[in-house]
Amino acid sequence: MFIKNKENEMKKLYSFILLITISSLIVTGISPAQDTKPPIALYQYSSSIEINKAFEHKIEARLPSTVTSVEFILLKGPEGMLVDKEKGIVTWTPTKTGTYIAEITINSQNVKIGSAVLKLLVFDFLGSISGTISNEEAKPLTGATVIVYKKFSSTGKGDFFSPLYKTITDQNGAYTFARIEAGTYLISAELRYDKNEPTATYLPVWYVDATTMEKATPVVISQTVSKVEVNIKLHKIVKVPEKPVVITYSNFFTLMVGETFNYQVSEKLRAPAIQNANYALGKFPDGMTIDAATGKVTWTPANAGEYAAEIIIKSGMSVVAVEVLKLKVVNFYGVVGGVVKDEAGTPLPNILITLNKKITATQKDAYTSVLSALTKADGSYLIEKVEGGEYFVYARQALERSNIKPTTLYQSVWYVDALTIDKATAVKVADKNKVTVDFTLKKFAVVTPVVASVSGKVTDDQLNPIANAYVIVTGVAKGVSGSMQPSNSMQYESYNASSYGVFGNVAFKTITDKDGNYKVLLPINNSYIFSSFAEGYNLQYYKETGNVLDAKKIELKRDTTGIDFRLIALPAAKGSIAGKVVNAANAAVASKVVLFALRMDSQNNVIAKASAVRSTNTDSNGEFVFEKVANGSYFIQVIPLKEFMPAFYNSKECGVKEFKFAEQIVVKNDEAVKGLVVCVREVRTNGGGKISGRIKESNGNPIDGVIVYAESQSGDVCSFAVSETGGTYEIADLGAGVYNVSAEKPGFNSVSTTNAVIDYAKSSFNVSVDLTMPKNSTTDVDNQTEIPTGYSLSQNYPNPFNPETTISYKIQAASQVSLKVYDVLGRIVATLVDEFKQPGNYKAIFNVETLHATSLPSGIYLYRLNAGSFYEIKKMMLLK
Repeated sequence: MFIKNKENEMKKLYSFILLITISSLIVTGISPAQDTKPPIALYQYSSSIEINKAFEHKIEARLPSTVTSVEFILLKGPEGMLVDKEKGIVTWTPTKTGTYIAEITINSQNVKIGSAVLKLLVFDFLGSISGTISNEEAKPLTGATVIVYKKFSSTGKGDFFSPLYKTITDQNGAYTFARIEAGTYLISAELRYDKNEPTATYLPVWYVDATTMEKATPVVISQTVSKVEVNIKLHKIVKVPEKPVVITYSNFFTLMVGETFNYQVSEKLRAPAIQNANYALGKFPDGMTIDAATGKVTWTPANAGEYAAEIIIKSGMSVVAVEVLKLKVVNFYGVVGGVVKDEAGTPLPNILITLNKKITATQKDAYTSVLSALTKADGSYLIEKVEGGEYFVYARQALERSNIKPTTLYQSVWYVDALTIDKATAVKVADKNKVTVDFTLKKFAVVTPVVASVSGKVTDDQLNPIANAYVIVTGVAKGVSGSMQPSNSMQYESYNASSYGVFGNVAFKTITDKDGNYKVLLPINNSYIFSSFAEGYNLQYYKETGNVLDAKKIELKRDTTGIDFRLIALPAAKGSIAGKVVNAANAAVASKVVLFALRMDSQNNVIAKASAVRSTNTDSNGEFVFEKVANGSYFIQVIPLKEFMPAFYNSKECGVKEFKFAEQIVVKNDEAVKGLVVCVREVRTNGGGKISGRIKESNGNPIDGVIVYAESQSGDVCSFAVSETGGTYEIADLGAGVYNVSAEKPGFNSVSTTNAVIDYAKSSFNVSVDLTMPKNSTTDVDNQTEIPTGYSLSQNYPNPFNPETTISYKIQAASQVSLKVYDVLGRIVATLVDEFKQPGNYKAIFNVETLHATSLPSGIYLYRLNAGSFYEIKKMMLLK
């Protein structure tokens, strides 16, 4: 029966090919509306089971009223597996550990109407984790979210925890995770809405009673301890209208022994912002006190060293925030100051002066950047509170902090008049007296740039040209910290695009003609990011992505064509999401903003991939808005244009860099979500060193759009970069010292490595660090629009092509999907997709070179999409 169906399908295909060969008709395919038998029983199931124990599972096929009977047939499965043909009950007793896949077809009257895929993981034994979630009064909390994180190891890169299981508590506050394999786990719990007390929410807690993952206590599942009970108490937060509760981290403070330190908690953590506010110290050094009513901290340090203090802020009896102070105490303060001028004696403002102090790193001398200052209008600078020691002093033009024109670019220099640190002269701070360090900077020669043309076309998803679409060209510097920093060799402007905010670092902007075409002239030997938008369409970056981090940079060397856009229409939705991007001092920060969507079922389980669905920019006040947002769950990530690091939205913490700690934003009943505040942290780059390398998947494929962070040994993030095409990245302008390097991208497990040493004394300015990122199936991310409401196969683009073209398609329901390319004789040329996929928008690349199909001649080829019972065929042309 199965063979007969395949024969019928192939007859249809051959007939169709013959029709094309004879008459060269355009293939239109079959749309869902033309299909009289809609797909059903598109079913997927995954489970962990134990060896030598009977497994039984019933396939629940949802049948329309016209189907009276079905037959279940096992196409592929492990040895010994059986399927009841009438009832669809799968039975099996595994005898070996491993991962097994079973494929079952569902027929009705000898016609295939659906399919099912079972993924079974067999272990020697399985344990369980269970417990209850309650509040401080031991009252059970219903609907609390409990997440289990498992410990994984990456070869040569260390251990990390990744979210694996998720559930919510029942009416008794109880939860259970059954069938847990052996391993080490962390458990967290939170409750954002208590239906029994709508005005209350609770701080996330890690077992045992920890506020961060780093302080959590792991639990171990093994054959000797297979059942673990984990009970967690949550601490209530009192909601303050329009004043989101935050966990803030203050700036660093440098103190002197014997000097009295006075500090007042941040204004947003005092009355009237916090009702019935009172304060206490959590962790604190000896002798420190706090006024419980005002939040004023007083301390006189007796010894030099590094200290930390935690200020607990409460509203009544409920904890609403924690503020952390990091304090460094020295025996005395020194002062370094001077004047910076050009060769003509003209004072130079906005020159960044950095002190690089000698330290000991991994048993050898190195230098780390510790303090910095910008020169004033008269060229003078003064750096106070300098602790004793030897320093190399570095001066560079801070273009990212000024509006310097290209005719006044200056060369960076080490004191005294040295281009590299190994030729620099150290200065010594030995007492309280001022050390004078002056600089004379030389101008760069300015040449008239050579320009090249860049052209392309803007169309909709069906390749219809869009007239009057905007094309924005942003200049970016290759290899500098972050993806959005401007190139130092060009002058840029800002452009207010109204509903899409303010574009920064704009090198050129234009609009398309009536045929959707555009052309721009740009200086060569620069890197650019191209984007396009039109009224009623999503903002899109080249190459076909809504996420600026995945945008492909164009390194312009010559005239370039084919920089095309296929814009996606905005959905017919009424919801919206609006907010503001600020720094720790609550000042507006200009940023790119990316909206991720996460589809979940009624039990709070993820049923579709998180998706970077939309992008926009903040306006001049740091505010942003996404209009026409469908009901659902979302996350927000912001990428500042300069000086600050990317962050995910989290109302309780500033500078959240990991996707798994992002806070969900729920749009329901077509509501407008307003007042979100995304807090970002400042980049701290004060040196001449850099860390570079390559980011790749476990299979060796490069990953672009990864944010790579450089962190100090104390855990403070100093700077970042974004990996480009080929997975390469470069974090520049780092001071000497020891760094941890970590990488973050939604859809992949976060990874990190330690002991990346920039050592000025040993001329080790450039450090190479490669990282491998395993995929994370729980939070896998695609750049796609909202979940589609039907099936479709788009025309490939470009067409004709050589050697590469992109094929886009939409899947409405979870199903087994295949996408194959045929020649005109019906022979399979390439299989682009053959796997089970969740609902969503997808793209496949057909490249005759990478698929070892270089011998293919020019001509017409067919590509066919199968998804459940839906199929569609289109033609394309290879033109060599």
